[in-house]
Amino acid sequence: MPFVATFDLFQLHINRIEAAGENAIRGAQLAVGIMHERANAPFATAGATTPRRRGSSAVSQSQRAYLNKFFQRETETPTTDQKRVLAQKLGLSLFAVSVWFRNKRYEITHRRYVVSHPRQNEIINVTD
Repeated sequence: MPFVATFDLFQLHINRIEAAGENAIRGAQLAVGIMHERANAPFATAGATTPRRRGSSAVSQSQRAYLNKFFQRETETPTTDQKRVLAQKLGLSLFAVSVWFRNKRYEITHRRYVVSHPRQNEIINVTD
């Protein structure tokens, strides 16, 4: 009798493993199907030859102008409290304000780098 009980437990364990494997396969098939749908999804406008960029960010032109003034006059790295005040004043989320400052700092750093490092592959014409 103990052998039968052990066999039943073993079979139950095998059934659970098989079910988990089937669920994993179904999940993988679902993921592949979603990726396939996204890859073959049409662009926002019918007949577009190039993908269109999404609309502008959550920051409007007037909000951007205010953030630029703050960036130039106050600090490039505001504290969390300063960001909260800006977010509340401009009607944005704290995350949107934080991302705007992060992107602005990157833009400035990138511009400095591009100016100080000319292209490596650029052909230079030298006339004697």
